[in-house]
Amino acid sequence: MTESRKRTAAETWRALEATTAESEDEAKLDAEMERVLSLSDEEVARELAANGLDPEALRARGEELAREATRAPGRDEAARSDAAPIAAPAPAVVATSNVHAIDPHYSRRPPAWLLLIAAALAIGAVLVWKASQPPPNVAAPPPLPPSGEPEK
Repeated sequence: MTESRKRTAAETWRALEATTAESEDEAKLDAEMERVLSLSDEEVARELAANGLDPEALRARGEELAREATRAPGRDEAARSDAAPIAAPAPAVVATSNVHAIDPHYSRRPPAWLLLIAAALAIGAVLVWKASQPPPNVAAPPPLPPSGEPEK
């Protein structure tokens, strides 16, 4: 197991520079990919020829690879040459709004023990609040006259 330690300032700076360089490289690659995808077939052929490659040979090799990729095993060669491309399986998409598809035991209702704890805390809070209140102001009986006898 690796020991986790705090990076020094120099290590952090180098990591940030490396991440920035990778992002710049990815941006350059994305821009080049967009440029190539926007080229017409003739422009692609001219660029390949300018770099010393035979566009027709490359196109033929690509078509051959596509046929090999779509070929089903066990068929004869004649059937393989005009086989329709095999459709890729649909990606498995999990609906995030349907949690029951992922975990059938999931319930939006909290467990009973959590409700009991919440109720106990609420009752405790009410009792603490009540205990912290001063005693109610109760009217006191009128003061006795100086003689000590109540007036009639």
